[in-house]
Amino acid sequence: TTASEGYLITATAYITKIEGGNITLDYFDALYGDEGNKAMLAEGKCSAENAADHNCMPDGYHDRNVNTKLRTFSLSPDVQITTASEFEKSSNGIISITVEDLKKRPQTLPYQITIKGSQVIKITEIYRP
Repeated sequence: TTASEGYLITATAYITKIEGGNITLDYFDALYGDEGNKAMLAEGKCSAENAADHNCMPDGYHDRNVNTKLRTFSLSPDVQITTASEFEKSSNGIISITVEDLKKRPQTLPYQITIKGSQVIKITEIYRP
């Protein structure tokens, strides 16, 4: 099933560019716990000793990007964009922002992206302390 058939697709991604009503994404796998430790060990990013002690991911997650293909979609005129790290503006850090605000945010932030057809309809920042 593909997004072009009208189904909803949800992916974790970094936003690499927003330009002219289009958004370019770099998908990745967000891995946690044993799955993240095993992946880091297999990728040579962690020693067997650290993996056995679950010390491969000091932040508790590993973003695995085995396919660096960039994908470009159009932005829905009604795209919903939510941050999760605006604690100076909201007690829980969650606020809605505009596309222009999103363009100003660091490209190193991870997002949960919802795509319907060929349009991104929802962008949610994944909170990482």
